[in-house]
Amino acid sequence: MAKKFGAVLEIENTAYRIIKDKILNFDYRPGFQLKEIPLSKELNLTRTPIRKAIVQLANDGLVKTYPHRGAFVATLSDNEVEEIFEVREALEVKAASLVIRRASREELDHIRSALKKREASLSRTKPKYVIPEIDFHQELIKLSKNSILISMWMGLHTKLQLIRIQSSMRGRRFLEAMKEHGTILSCIYENRPAETEALLRAHIQNAKPDLHRPAPKE
Repeated sequence: MAKKFGAVLEIENTAYRIIKDKILNFDYRPGFQLKEIPLSKELNLTRTPIRKAIVQLANDGLVKTYPHRGAFVATLSDNEVEEIFEVREALEVKAASLVIRRASREELDHIRSALKKREASLSRTKPKYVIPEIDFHQELIKLSKNSILISMWMGLHTKLQLIRIQSSMRGRRFLEAMKEHGTILSCIYENRPAETEALLRAHIQNAKPDLHRPAPKE
C-alpha cells in the first residue's frame, strides 16, 4: 500500500514539475488555458494528477482559475507586481544587512564563483535569459540565516520567476542585472551596508520598468 501511495505521489509531482517548467520556460504563455484532456494526452498522464497539479500551481500563483471557465496561466496585474516588489524590496534589503553580519567568506565565495561561471558561459553564446542554476537573490536570502525571512521570501519566489519570464529580461536587461549583482556582492564583501542597501534598492527598482505583460484572457 505504501509503495502504491508513493508511486501516486511521484506521478503527481511529475505532472506538477512538467507543467510548472513549461510555464516558466514560456512554453505555456500567460492566458494559456490548461485543459485536462489535452494536457493528459500531451504528458501521457491521467487527468487526476493533471487536475491536482493545476490546483497546486494555482496555490503557487502561477495559475488562475475561474468558475465555469477553467484554469489559465496567470498574468499578474500591474498592482500585483507592484505589491510583490514592495515586499521583495523590504525583505531583500533586510536580508542583505544580515548577510553582511552573518555570512562567511566561503559562502560569499560560492556566490561569486557562480556569477563568474554564468558570465563566462554567456560570453560564449548569444545572450538569452534562462532561469540560472543559482539565483543570486535567493542565495542572499538564505545567507541571512533568518528562517522566517527565508520562508516569507520563498513564498514570493515562484511569482518572481513568473515576472522575470514575462518581462523583457528576455532581452538585454538581464545582462545589466548580472553586473549589478557583482557590484552588490562586492559591497557585501567589503562590509559597506549603506552602499549595499542603496545599490540593492536601485537594482530592484530597475527591474520594474522592463515588465511587458500580455493582457490576460479573462
